[in-house]
Amino acid sequence: MRQILFQIGPLKFYSYGLMLGISFALGIYVSLWRAKREQVSQDQIFTIAVGIVISALLGSKILHLLIHIRNIIESPLSMFKNFGGGFVFLGGLLTAMLFLVIMDRYYRIGILRMFDIFTPGLALGLGLTRIGCFLSGCCFGLPTTKPWGVIFPEGSFAFKQYHGAVPVHPTQLYSSLNGFLLFILLLLFLKFVGKRFHGQLFAIFISCYSVFRFLVEFIRGDAGRGIYFGLYTSQILSILLFFLGVGILVWKSFISRDYLETTVYL
Repeated sequence: MRQILFQIGPLKFYSYGLMLGISFALGIYVSLWRAKREQVSQDQIFTIAVGIVISALLGSKILHLLIHIRNIIESPLSMFKNFGGGFVFLGGLLTAMLFLVIMDRYYRIGILRMFDIFTPGLALGLGLTRIGCFLSGCCFGLPTTKPWGVIFPEGSFAFKQYHGAVPVHPTQLYSSLNGFLLFILLLLFLKFVGKRFHGQLFAIFISCYSVFRFLVEFIRGDAGRGIYFGLYTSQILSILLFFLGVGILVWKSFISRDYLETTVYL
């Protein structure tokens, strides 16, 4: 854990913010590359990408505040405590998707086509951002006796919650590995199979990610994630996104058979 990577005078460079910035930068670069392969204007995609960054940050923060709405109602000033932290990935994903739907009305690129363009960069960014979570000490797991359990230092969120140095699941690194593996999976799919219809990459990613996110929530240990109907907020959203992804695959593959004339490869 290393919340502050380095400091130049009074200027502090926080690990989470730095990894988030790198993830956005590389995600945009990958998206521009995919736009070229999809024969879509890179200028348009860059403009949309800037909006995605803003909307994703807002959505991530808004969902975090909604999860903690009861505490905010009881103590309104608590929402400003550590306002620079507390972001929920699925909240950012949903608002980014909504932003793309809105932008498609202007650029007319095709919503599923745009989803595919940004999906590989999203997977890569997820892997990088979760490293920032690990360095920051948030999003930690439940106590474990596994040999790879991580002990976070005094002053960390895990240390405070468990009242001492307790080995916990490094769920941040599990999530990071998942993001990198999904990124590689998408590249291998494009290389050896190829995209047959718009929305295929997005559907594969969101289906796989939703399953992982649903399962990893069972070993997350950080408190205050919101529980409804016996499930965490992220698990409920994961179920909805899973059916969205599977629905796109089934509809495009077996019902509409809306295949592209030319397969899109890596």
